[in-house]
Amino acid sequence: MTLQPLTPVNCAGLLQQGFSLLQLDGEVLLFGQKGWPKRSCPTGVFGVRFKLGEMKLRAISFSNDSCYLPPLRCPAVCRLDPYDGLPESYLIHGGRTPNNEISSSLYLLTMDSRGCNRKLTLCCKEKELVGEVPGARYGHTMSMVQSHGKTACVLFGGRSYMPAGERTTENWNSVVDCPPQVFLFDMEFGCSSAILYLSLATDSLSI
Repeated sequence: MTLQPLTPVNCAGLLQQGFSLLQLDGEVLLFGQKGWPKRSCPTGVFGVRFKLGEMKLRAISFSNDSCYLPPLRCPAVCRLDPYDGLPESYLIHGGRTPNNEISSSLYLLTMDSRGCNRKLTLCCKEKELVGEVPGARYGHTMSMVQSHGKTACVLFGGRSYMPAGERTTENWNSVVDCPPQVFLFDMEFGCSSAILYLSLATDSLSI
């Protein structure tokens, strides 16, 4: 394995801390930017091209029936392999918005189509969860697990703002570790359950 430095050709101002790299249908995508030129890329998702040590970004379009996907920084991102006729996709949960808000939403990102010139179009849908639902957070992890033919998603860790009852003018923007809970999502029915591990309470739960 070797590491090679890259020179950003048309995107140096777009590479902000906390972005995510995804690979969908063989294409590398960069997601989670702040301050991109809205006219050239209203979605904030870019295709990444590497050539001769240079990196270029190309705006990616979304289908007309997609929901709005904010440019989230430090979200939990998890890849879903194709199964039961469903396409390759990504789950995206939480993250910080450009307005410094912390999201609690869960999104499903898939490929919608390829144009005649191989231009990629994405589709984004917000997924609703019921039960013990994880609150807003960032810096956490999310992974897929399989058992007895069932597929589920495990979410753990992260940081969030202090509880509303504890926030004052002085600490309004202070963040704390989320409670030591492990959340399990049933992707077929959208059910969420949580297990509390008090033994983890002394460790930092963010990444």
